[in-house]
Amino acid sequence: MDSDTGADACPDQKIEDTAEIERFVTIGEVTAGDDEGADFYGKEWRHYVPVTMTNPLDVTCAIGVLLVADGSDGSQVTDGGTFVLAPGASTDVQLLDLENSFEFTADTQDAPATEEITVSAPYVRSAPVYDYYDADFTFGEITGEPGAELLPVTITKKAVKPGVPEAVGAIRFDDFDIQGIDADGTVVATFQAIKSVAIEVGETTTFELPATTAAARNTDFRAYHPASVLDDIVEYRAVRYQPKVMEE
Repeated sequence: MDSDTGADACPDQKIEDTAEIERFVTIGEVTAGDDEGADFYGKEWRHYVPVTMTNPLDVTCAIGVLLVADGSDGSQVTDGGTFVLAPGASTDVQLLDLENSFEFTADTQDAPATEEITVSAPYVRSAPVYDYYDADFTFGEITGEPGAELLPVTITKKAVKPGVPEAVGAIRFDDFDIQGIDADGTVVATFQAIKSVAIEVGETTTFELPATTAAARNTDFRAYHPASVLDDIVEYRAVRYQPKVMEE
C-alpha cells in the first residue's frame, strides 16, 4: 500500500473538532471478551472498547487516535494507535484495556463497572505513508503459547527510495505495520513495530512481533486484535515501513 510523497500525500494534521473526529473514529460500548487477555488477569472476562477506524480522505493515510476513558469516581486510562488505511477503508480494533484502571462488580460478561465510564477521543491525526524503503518482507508461522503468541517477520532492507525525506536522529528508528488479511480481503489484524532500531541497507533481521493484544505488553510493539482472528488470516501484508522521525 504505497502513498504519494508529493503534493497529493495525506495531510499531516491534528484534528480536534468533534464532528470531524467522528468521521475517523467510531467508539463502541464497553465490551467483555473471554479470551487470552482475560487469562492474563486471572479472570474469565476482560473489558475493552471496540473501535472502528476509518479513512474518509481520498489518499492512503496513517490515521492515529487518542482515546480516554474517564470514570465518575476519578479513575482514568488512555490508549491509542495509528492505522494505515486506504481511501475509504475501515478497520476494527480493540483499545483501552479497562482492567488496568477500573473495577467491575463481578467477573461476568455483563457486569458493569463500579463507576460510570465515559470514553472520548480528544483528537485524531492523519499523516503521510511513504513508499520509503525497497525491502522484502517474509512472514513465518505464529509461535508461542496462548497469550504469548508471536509473528516472526524477516525484513531485508535493500535501498532507500529516491525523493523521500531524510531520516533524522542520533539513533535511527523505523516503524512498520503489518496487516492480516482474511479470505474476503478484509483487514482482520494489525501488527506494529512502533519503534524498532533501524537496520542498515543490505541487512536482514527477523523481528518477533506480538500477535495478539494479550501478547503486546512491550511498548515498542503492538497488536490490536485477539487470538481468535489469527486462524482467519490467509495473507500478511506490509503497509508501512519508514523512519520514525524524518525531516519536515
